[in-house]
Amino acid sequence: MDFDPMTSTPDNRRKVMKRQRIGSETCPKCEQGIKYNCSNQTVQQRLNYKRGNYKRINENLSNTDWNEVINRSSTNEAWESFADIINRTIKENIPECKVFEKKYDTPWMTRAARDAIRNKKKKWLKYLNQRNEDNKNRYEEAKRAANVEIKKVKVEYEKQLAKNIKTDEKSF
Repeated sequence: MDFDPMTSTPDNRRKVMKRQRIGSETCPKCEQGIKYNCSNQTVQQRLNYKRGNYKRINENLSNTDWNEVINRSSTNEAWESFADIINRTIKENIPECKVFEKKYDTPWMTRAARDAIRNKKKKWLKYLNQRNEDNKNRYEEAKRAANVEIKKVKVEYEKQLAKNIKTDEKSF
């Protein structure tokens, strides 16, 4: 049996065991496990139109006296009243949902590489829906193009890093 000075005492054993349980630790910012990197996600509130109560929206709008709204003293007042009614109805009948937008961890990823990957995924889905040789060949061509683009972008990024290493040590 080998002697390991790191785990020879009970306290050190607990520390090592705690380090191994990565998913059980929580992030102090968002109270989630470490596997969720909170700096990678931004949260936005958006309206969830799929879950809207459109029957109640129709009832609210049909019960509104539009002649009174339109026949205001000025056009601006009529517009403000109309916009207020629509906004209030939307706020009451369409719920909000949180949308997490993930930022890319890959600093070398460019728009061209992302477009090539997206094109490859489209071709794959088309091949899955209609399995024939033509779609398969198109997918394989898109896959090769995406791989070439990714390799090219990575090499360019690494060259840029090597070039700027003396002036920009932090990026390395």
